[in-house]
Amino acid sequence: MRAAGLVVMMVAGCGRIGFDARGGTRGDGGGEDGGAIDGDPTPGCAGSGTFAVATTYPAGATPNDLALADFDKDGILDIAVANVTSGSVSLLYGRAGGGYEAPMGFASGGNTLALEALDLDGDGRLDLASANYMAGNVARLVNLGNRTFANAGATPTTGGPYALASADFSGDGTRDIAVVLYDGSAAELLRTQPSGDFAVEAGNATGTNPIAVAAGDVDGDGRPDLVVSQYGANSVGVMRYASPGVLNTPTSFGVSSAPWGIALADMDGVNGLDIVVAASGTETVGVLRNTGTGSFSLQSPVPVGPAPRGLAVADLDEDGRPDVVVASQGAGGIDVLLAGPGGGFSPHAPYPTGQGPNAVAVADMDRDGALDIVSANTGGGTVSVLPGICR
Repeated sequence: MRAAGLVVMMVAGCGRIGFDARGGTRGDGGGEDGGAIDGDPTPGCAGSGTFAVATTYPAGATPNDLALADFDKDGILDIAVANVTSGSVSLLYGRAGGGYEAPMGFASGGNTLALEALDLDGDGRLDLASANYMAGNVARLVNLGNRTFANAGATPTTGGPYALASADFSGDGTRDIAVVLYDGSAAELLRTQPSGDFAVEAGNATGTNPIAVAAGDVDGDGRPDLVVSQYGANSVGVMRYASPGVLNTPTSFGVSSAPWGIALADMDGVNGLDIVVAASGTETVGVLRNTGTGSFSLQSPVPVGPAPRGLAVADLDEDGRPDVVVASQGAGGIDVLLAGPGGGFSPHAPYPTGQGPNAVAVADMDRDGALDIVSANTGGGTVSVLPGICR
Protein backbone atom coordinates (compact mmCIF):
# COMPACT_ATOMS: atom_id res chain seq x y z
CA MET A 1 0.00 0.00 0.00
CA ARG A 2 2.30 2.74 -1.21
CA ALA A 3 -0.15 5.45 -2.17
CA ALA A 4 -0.84 8.06 0.45
CA GLY A 5 -4.31 8.58 1.86
CA LEU A 6 -7.16 6.14 1.93
CA VAL A 7 -6.78 2.79 0.21
CA VAL A 8 -10.20 1.24 -0.09
CA MET A 9 -11.18 -2.39 -0.07
CA MET A 10 -14.60 -3.66 0.83
CA VAL A 11 -15.03 -5.29 4.21
CA ALA A 12 -17.73 -6.25 6.66
CA GLY A 13 -18.79 -8.68 9.32
CA CYS A 14 -20.39 -8.98 12.68
CA GLY A 15 -17.90 -6.46 13.46
CA ARG A 16 -15.53 -5.71 10.94
CA ILE A 17 -14.85 -6.53 9.65
CA GLY A 18 -12.63 -4.32 7.94
CA PHE A 19 -12.48 -1.01 9.46
CA ASP A 20 -13.96 2.39 9.56
CA ALA A 21 -11.01 4.69 9.20
CA ARG A 22 -12.28 6.37 6.12
CA GLY A 23 -13.72 9.76 6.78
CA GLY A 24 -15.78 11.28 4.03
CA THR A 25 -14.56 9.04 1.20
CA ARG A 26 -15.57 5.86 2.80
CA GLY A 27 -18.17 3.60 1.51
CA ASP A 28 -18.32 -0.43 4.98
CA GLY A 29 -17.35 -3.10 6.35
CA GLY A 30 -15.89 -4.82 8.35
CA GLY A 31 -16.88 -1.86 5.07
CA GLU A 32 -18.44 -1.05 3.50
CA ASP A 33 -15.95 -0.18 1.13
CA GLY A 34 -13.80 -0.60 4.20
CA GLY A 35 -10.16 -0.95 3.66
CA ALA A 36 -6.92 0.19 5.04
CA ILE A 37 -5.39 3.56 5.73
CA ASP A 38 -1.76 3.91 4.81
CA GLY A 39 -0.35 7.41 4.69
CA ASP A 40 3.07 5.73 4.43
CA PRO A 41 4.95 8.36 6.49
CA THR A 42 8.01 6.08 6.64
CA PRO A 43 9.43 5.87 3.09
CA GLY A 44 10.77 2.44 2.26
CA CYS A 45 8.72 0.61 4.88
CA ALA A 46 6.58 -2.08 3.26
CA GLY A 47 4.40 -4.54 5.13
CA SER A 48 5.65 -8.11 5.28
CA GLY A 49 2.32 -9.71 6.15
CA THR A 50 3.66 -10.75 9.56
CA PHE A 51 2.85 -9.19 12.91
CA ALA A 52 4.48 -8.49 16.25
CA VAL A 53 3.09 -9.51 19.63
CA ALA A 54 -0.22 -7.81 20.38
CA THR A 55 -0.57 -5.01 22.90
CA THR A 56 -3.93 -5.19 24.67
CA TYR A 57 -5.89 -2.27 26.09
CA PRO A 58 -9.04 -2.11 28.26
CA ALA A 59 -12.19 -1.22 26.31
CA GLY A 60 -15.60 -1.88 27.89
CA ALA A 61 -18.01 -4.64 28.85
CA THR A 62 -18.14 -7.28 26.10
CA PRO A 63 -16.64 -5.49 23.07
CA ASN A 64 -18.30 -6.75 19.90
CA ASP A 65 -17.36 -4.37 17.08
CA LEU A 66 -14.98 -1.53 16.39
CA ALA A 67 -14.42 1.43 14.10
CA LEU A 68 -11.09 3.10 13.37
CA ALA A 69 -10.94 6.80 12.53
CA ASP A 70 -9.29 10.06 13.48
CA PHE A 71 -12.22 11.23 15.58
CA ASP A 72 -10.39 14.18 17.19
CA LYS A 73 -8.63 15.27 13.95
CA ASP A 74 -5.11 15.20 15.40
CA GLY A 75 -3.69 13.03 12.61
CA ILE A 76 -3.67 9.85 14.73
CA LEU A 77 -6.16 7.03 14.33
CA ASP A 78 -8.43 6.32 17.29
CA ILE A 79 -10.48 3.23 18.20
CA ALA A 80 -14.23 3.23 18.84
CA VAL A 81 -15.62 0.06 20.42
CA ALA A 82 -19.21 -1.23 20.67
CA ASN A 83 -19.82 -2.70 24.15
CA VAL A 84 -22.72 -5.17 24.33
CA THR A 85 -23.22 -5.63 28.07
CA SER A 86 -22.92 -1.97 29.06
CA GLY A 87 -24.85 -0.64 26.06
CA SER A 88 -22.13 1.88 25.38
CA VAL A 89 -19.38 2.98 23.02
CA SER A 90 -15.80 3.37 24.24
CA LEU A 91 -13.34 5.76 22.59
CA LEU A 92 -9.63 5.00 22.86
CA TYR A 93 -7.78 8.06 21.59
CA GLY A 94 -4.34 7.50 20.07
CA ARG A 95 -1.33 9.15 21.70
CA ALA A 96 1.26 11.03 19.69
CA GLY A 97 4.01 8.92 21.23
CA GLY A 98 2.19 5.63 20.67
CA GLY A 99 -0.43 3.69 22.58
CA TYR A 100 -3.91 4.80 23.60
CA GLU A 101 -5.58 6.84 26.31
CA ALA A 102 -7.85 5.15 28.86
CA PRO A 103 -11.27 4.48 27.30
CA MET A 104 -13.97 7.14 27.48
CA GLY A 105 -17.49 5.69 27.59
CA PHE A 106 -20.65 7.10 26.02
CA ALA A 107 -24.14 5.61 26.41
CA SER A 108 -25.56 4.28 23.16
CA GLY A 109 -28.41 1.84 23.88
CA GLY A 110 -29.26 -1.65 25.07
CA ASN A 111 -26.86 -4.29 23.74
CA THR A 112 -24.74 -2.27 21.32
CA LEU A 113 -23.50 -4.77 18.75
CA ALA A 114 -22.16 -2.75 15.82
CA LEU A 115 -20.76 0.64 14.82
CA GLU A 116 -20.41 2.76 11.69
CA ALA A 117 -18.34 5.95 11.51
CA LEU A 118 -19.72 8.65 9.21
CA ASP A 119 -20.34 12.40 9.22
CA LEU A 120 -24.06 12.54 10.01
CA ASP A 121 -24.49 16.29 10.37
CA GLY A 122 -22.06 17.56 7.74
CA ASP A 123 -19.77 19.41 10.15
CA GLY A 124 -16.60 17.65 9.00
CA ARG A 125 -16.30 15.51 12.13
CA LEU A 126 -16.95 11.77 12.12
CA ASP A 127 -19.96 10.71 14.16
CA LEU A 128 -21.07 7.19 15.07
CA ALA A 129 -24.16 5.10 14.36
CA SER A 130 -24.70 2.16 16.72
CA ALA A 131 -26.88 -0.94 16.32
CA ASN A 132 -28.58 -1.61 19.66
CA TYR A 133 -30.04 -5.11 19.64
CA MET A 134 -32.19 -5.19 22.77
CA ALA A 135 -33.27 -1.57 22.39
CA GLY A 136 -34.39 -2.31 18.82
CA ASN A 137 -32.93 0.83 17.32
CA VAL A 138 -30.00 2.55 15.63
CA ALA A 139 -28.62 5.42 17.69
CA ARG A 140 -26.76 8.53 16.54
CA LEU A 141 -23.74 9.60 18.57
CA VAL A 142 -22.71 13.07 17.47
CA ASN A 143 -19.06 14.10 17.68
CA LEU A 144 -18.92 17.38 19.65
CA GLY A 145 -15.33 18.09 18.66
CA ASN A 146 -13.85 18.00 22.14
CA ARG A 147 -13.27 14.25 22.37
CA THR A 148 -16.84 13.73 23.56
CA PHE A 149 -19.96 12.37 21.89
CA ALA A 150 -23.61 13.15 22.59
CA ASN A 151 -26.43 10.66 22.02
CA ALA A 152 -28.69 12.55 19.61
CA GLY A 153 -31.52 10.01 19.64
CA ALA A 154 -32.35 6.71 17.99
CA THR A 155 -34.39 5.39 15.07
CA PRO A 156 -36.55 2.33 15.84
CA THR A 157 -36.12 -0.77 13.69
CA THR A 158 -38.62 -3.59 13.17
CA GLY A 159 -36.39 -6.19 14.83
CA GLY A 160 -33.13 -6.58 16.69
CA PRO A 161 -30.38 -4.81 14.69
CA TYR A 162 -27.23 -6.89 14.51
CA ALA A 163 -24.88 -5.30 11.97
CA LEU A 164 -24.49 -2.11 9.94
CA ALA A 165 -23.04 -0.95 6.63
CA SER A 166 -23.02 2.48 5.02
CA ALA A 167 -23.26 3.76 1.44
CA ASP A 168 -25.17 6.39 -0.51
CA PHE A 169 -28.24 4.24 -1.10
CA SER A 170 -30.55 7.21 -1.73
CA GLY A 171 -28.32 8.83 -4.36
CA ASP A 172 -28.27 12.26 -2.75
CA GLY A 173 -24.54 12.40 -2.04
CA THR A 174 -24.88 11.54 1.66
CA ARG A 175 -23.99 8.23 3.25
CA ASP A 176 -26.93 6.24 4.55
CA ILE A 177 -27.11 3.18 6.81
CA ALA A 178 -28.13 -0.39 6.04
CA VAL A 179 -29.05 -2.51 9.05
CA VAL A 180 -29.77 -6.24 9.25
CA LEU A 181 -32.29 -7.52 11.77
CA TYR A 182 -31.28 -10.91 13.14
CA ASP A 183 -34.60 -11.90 14.70
CA GLY A 184 -36.66 -10.17 12.01
CA SER A 185 -34.79 -11.81 9.10
CA ALA A 186 -34.81 -8.54 7.22
CA ALA A 187 -32.67 -5.63 6.07
CA GLU A 188 -33.67 -1.99 6.35
CA LEU A 189 -32.27 1.17 4.78
CA LEU A 190 -32.06 4.28 6.96
CA ARG A 191 -31.68 7.50 4.97
CA THR A 192 -29.53 10.22 6.50
CA GLN A 193 -31.50 13.48 6.70
CA PRO A 194 -29.99 16.99 6.45
CA SER A 195 -30.56 17.28 10.21
CA GLY A 196 -28.44 14.20 10.84
CA ASP A 197 -31.48 12.09 11.76
CA PHE A 198 -32.37 8.81 10.06
CA ALA A 199 -35.60 8.06 8.21
CA VAL A 200 -36.59 4.46 7.47
CA GLU A 201 -36.61 4.40 3.68
CA ALA A 202 -37.04 0.76 2.70
CA GLY A 203 -37.00 -2.77 4.02
CA ASN A 204 -36.89 -6.23 2.57
CA ALA A 205 -36.87 -9.81 3.81
CA THR A 206 -33.60 -11.74 3.87
CA GLY A 207 -32.74 -15.35 4.51
CA THR A 208 -33.00 -16.58 8.09
CA ASN A 209 -31.03 -14.74 10.80
CA PRO A 210 -28.89 -12.21 8.92
CA ILE A 211 -25.81 -11.61 11.06
CA ALA A 212 -23.45 -9.51 8.93
CA VAL A 213 -23.75 -7.07 6.05
CA ALA A 214 -21.54 -5.37 3.47
CA ALA A 215 -22.29 -2.69 0.89
CA GLY A 216 -20.68 -2.43 -2.54
CA ASP A 217 -21.32 -2.43 -6.27
CA VAL A 218 -21.25 -6.16 -7.04
CA ASP A 219 -22.80 -5.93 -10.51
CA GLY A 220 -20.77 -3.03 -11.89
CA ASP A 221 -23.66 -0.64 -12.55
CA GLY A 222 -22.17 2.11 -10.41
CA ARG A 223 -24.78 1.80 -7.65
CA PRO A 224 -24.37 0.22 -4.18
CA ASP A 225 -25.79 -3.23 -3.57
CA LEU A 226 -26.11 -5.06 -0.27
CA VAL A 227 -24.63 -8.46 0.63
CA VAL A 228 -25.97 -10.25 3.72
CA SER A 229 -24.57 -13.19 5.67
CA GLN A 230 -27.66 -15.37 6.31
CA TYR A 231 -26.55 -17.35 9.34
CA GLY A 232 -29.64 -19.52 9.74
CA ALA A 233 -29.95 -20.26 6.03
CA ASN A 234 -26.31 -21.30 5.42
CA SER A 235 -26.16 -18.82 2.57
CA VAL A 236 -25.15 -15.35 1.47
CA GLY A 237 -27.84 -13.10 0.01
CA VAL A 238 -27.12 -10.48 -2.66
CA MET A 239 -29.66 -7.63 -2.65
CA ARG A 240 -29.16 -5.60 -5.81
CA TYR A 241 -29.94 -1.92 -6.23
CA ALA A 242 -33.37 -1.38 -7.76
CA SER A 243 -33.85 2.41 -7.48
CA PRO A 244 -32.82 5.12 -5.01
CA GLY A 245 -33.53 3.75 -1.56
CA VAL A 246 -34.88 0.42 -2.83
CA LEU A 247 -33.14 -2.96 -2.90
CA ASN A 248 -34.42 -6.14 -4.54
CA THR A 249 -35.14 -9.27 -2.52
CA PRO A 250 -31.96 -11.31 -2.10
CA THR A 251 -30.59 -13.88 -4.49
CA SER A 252 -29.03 -16.49 -2.23
CA PHE A 253 -25.84 -18.48 -2.75
CA GLY A 254 -25.08 -21.47 -0.57
CA VAL A 255 -21.93 -21.53 1.56
CA SER A 256 -20.56 -23.69 4.34
CA SER A 257 -22.40 -24.03 7.63
CA ALA A 258 -23.28 -20.96 9.73
CA PRO A 259 -21.76 -18.07 7.73
CA TRP A 260 -20.67 -15.16 9.94
CA GLY A 261 -18.35 -12.34 8.86
CA ILE A 262 -18.29 -11.22 5.23
CA ALA A 263 -16.22 -8.84 3.12
CA LEU A 264 -16.33 -7.54 -0.43
CA ALA A 265 -13.15 -7.23 -2.49
CA ASP A 266 -11.90 -8.04 -5.98
CA MET A 267 -9.89 -11.08 -4.97
CA ASP A 268 -8.84 -12.27 -8.44
CA GLY A 269 -8.77 -9.09 -10.53
CA VAL A 270 -11.63 -10.12 -12.80
CA ASN A 271 -15.39 -9.49 -12.88
CA GLY A 272 -15.43 -7.01 -10.00
CA LEU A 273 -16.17 -7.57 -6.34
CA ASP A 274 -16.10 -11.07 -4.88
CA ILE A 275 -17.55 -12.14 -1.51
CA VAL A 276 -15.32 -13.44 1.28
CA VAL A 277 -17.14 -15.27 4.06
CA ALA A 278 -16.17 -16.90 7.36
CA ALA A 279 -18.14 -20.09 8.02
CA SER A 280 -18.26 -20.63 11.76
CA GLY A 281 -19.85 -24.07 11.49
CA THR A 282 -17.02 -25.56 9.44
CA GLU A 283 -14.19 -23.29 10.69
CA THR A 284 -13.27 -22.17 7.20
CA VAL A 285 -13.04 -19.07 5.03
CA GLY A 286 -14.35 -19.25 1.48
CA VAL A 287 -14.49 -16.92 -1.51
CA LEU A 288 -17.60 -16.57 -3.67
CA ARG A 289 -16.09 -15.56 -7.01
CA ASN A 290 -18.02 -13.06 -9.09
CA THR A 291 -18.75 -14.71 -12.44
CA GLY A 292 -19.63 -11.41 -14.13
CA THR A 293 -23.03 -12.82 -15.07
CA GLY A 294 -24.89 -11.91 -11.90
CA SER A 295 -23.88 -15.08 -10.09
CA PHE A 296 -21.20 -16.20 -7.64
CA SER A 297 -19.27 -19.46 -7.45
CA LEU A 298 -17.88 -20.78 -4.15
CA GLN A 299 -14.19 -21.72 -4.25
CA SER A 300 -12.51 -24.29 -2.01
CA PRO A 301 -12.72 -23.11 1.60
CA VAL A 302 -9.53 -22.65 3.66
CA PRO A 303 -9.36 -23.97 7.25
CA VAL A 304 -8.95 -21.37 10.01
CA GLY A 305 -9.12 -21.40 13.80
CA PRO A 306 -12.23 -22.39 15.76
CA ALA A 307 -15.28 -20.11 15.82
CA PRO A 308 -14.29 -17.63 13.08
CA ARG A 309 -16.24 -14.40 13.40
CA GLY A 310 -15.42 -11.02 11.82
CA LEU A 311 -12.96 -10.64 8.98
CA ALA A 312 -11.19 -7.96 6.97
CA VAL A 313 -9.47 -7.84 3.59
CA ALA A 314 -6.34 -5.82 2.74
CA ASP A 315 -3.00 -6.23 0.96
CA LEU A 316 -0.93 -6.92 4.06
CA ASP A 317 2.35 -7.85 2.33
CA GLU A 318 2.05 -5.28 -0.47
CA ASP A 319 2.33 -7.77 -3.32
CA GLY A 320 -0.77 -6.49 -5.11
CA ARG A 321 -3.00 -9.36 -3.95
CA PRO A 322 -5.74 -9.02 -1.29
CA ASP A 323 -5.14 -10.99 1.90
CA VAL A 324 -7.66 -11.96 4.58
CA VAL A 325 -7.64 -11.41 8.36
CA VAL A 326 -10.04 -13.47 10.51
CA ALA A 327 -10.97 -13.26 14.19
CA SER A 328 -10.90 -16.86 15.46
CA GLN A 329 -12.83 -16.48 18.67
CA GLY A 330 -12.30 -20.01 19.89
CA ALA A 331 -8.54 -19.80 19.35
CA GLY A 332 -8.17 -16.45 21.08
CA GLY A 333 -6.29 -15.13 18.09
CA ILE A 334 -6.19 -13.72 14.57
CA ASP A 335 -5.70 -15.89 11.47
CA VAL A 336 -3.85 -14.24 8.59
CA LEU A 337 -4.38 -15.74 5.11
CA LEU A 338 -1.82 -14.42 2.62
CA ALA A 339 -2.86 -14.73 -1.02
CA GLY A 340 -0.55 -16.82 -3.20
CA PRO A 341 0.66 -15.93 -6.72
CA GLY A 342 -1.31 -18.75 -8.29
CA GLY A 343 -4.45 -18.29 -6.23
CA GLY A 344 -5.36 -19.75 -2.87
CA PHE A 345 -3.99 -18.73 0.51
CA SER A 346 -1.13 -19.53 2.86
CA PRO A 347 -2.60 -19.70 6.36
CA HIS A 348 -0.67 -18.59 9.45
CA ALA A 349 -1.35 -20.05 12.90
CA PRO A 350 -3.45 -17.58 14.91
CA TYR A 351 -1.61 -14.61 16.39
CA PRO A 352 -2.71 -14.40 20.05
CA THR A 353 -4.97 -11.55 21.15
CA GLY A 354 -7.10 -10.89 24.18
CA GLN A 355 -9.80 -13.43 25.03
CA GLY A 356 -12.52 -14.10 22.46
CA PRO A 357 -11.74 -11.83 19.48
CA ASN A 358 -14.94 -11.09 17.58
CA ALA A 359 -14.22 -8.21 15.18
CA VAL A 360 -11.11 -7.13 13.29
CA ALA A 361 -10.02 -4.00 11.47
CA VAL A 362 -6.91 -3.13 9.47
CA ALA A 363 -5.10 0.22 9.26
CA ASP A 364 -1.66 1.77 9.73
CA MET A 365 -2.19 2.67 13.39
CA ASP A 366 1.41 3.62 14.23
CA ARG A 367 2.13 5.44 10.94
CA ASP A 368 5.20 3.40 10.08
CA GLY A 369 3.98 2.40 6.62
CA ALA A 370 2.95 -1.19 7.45
CA LEU A 371 -0.66 -2.17 8.06
CA ASP A 372 -1.60 -3.20 11.59
CA ILE A 373 -4.49 -5.31 12.92
CA VAL A 374 -6.94 -4.29 15.65
CA SER A 375 -9.34 -6.74 17.31
CA ALA A 376 -12.29 -6.33 19.68
CA ASN A 377 -12.15 -9.11 22.28
CA THR A 378 -15.53 -9.99 23.73
CA GLY A 379 -14.29 -12.29 26.48
CA GLY A 380 -11.71 -10.00 28.01
CA GLY A 381 -13.29 -6.57 27.67
CA THR A 382 -10.30 -5.42 25.65
CA VAL A 383 -8.97 -4.45 22.26
CA SER A 384 -5.67 -5.74 20.89
CA VAL A 385 -3.34 -4.02 18.42
CA LEU A 386 -0.97 -6.22 16.40
CA PRO A 387 1.75 -4.10 14.78
CA GLY A 388 2.67 -4.99 11.22
CA ILE A 389 6.34 -5.85 10.71
CA CYS A 390 8.16 -4.08 7.88
CA ARG A 391 10.13 -6.07 5.33
